[in-house]
Amino acid sequence: MSATRKLNAEAHAPGQGGAAPVLDLDHLRTYTMDDAGLERELLGIFQLQMYEHLSGLRQAKGAADWKFAAHTLKGAARALGAGRVADAADGLEQLGYEAGAEDKARLLSHLEDEIALCESAVCELLA
Repeated sequence: MSATRKLNAEAHAPGQGGAAPVLDLDHLRTYTMDDAGLERELLGIFQLQMYEHLSGLRQAKGAADWKFAAHTLKGAARALGAGRVADAADGLEQLGYEAGAEDKARLLSHLEDEIALCESAVCELLA
């Protein structure tokens, strides 16, 4: 089974609730025009960005910092086909900096989980 089909199959397996793929390589390849070198470069950059923006959310000192980190991560994830990371970042953006600590912690934990899944998929592809 190809990596793309495996990732897409895992995302739609029972228990996943029909969630977006962890990493939709068909989406990425549409925008890279099947340039494997460009895909590797973009995914390598994205690996770093995911954690930088997660850190930005955790260290946000106000609404502007929070929105910037969440929105930027959401956009980068959507562009590369990391729909589940994008959805988690969108949830945090919509929640907002002013939300309660418990709600923020719950959604940040969910984002961490999605980033870990995406990181695993990216590492497998780049290996």
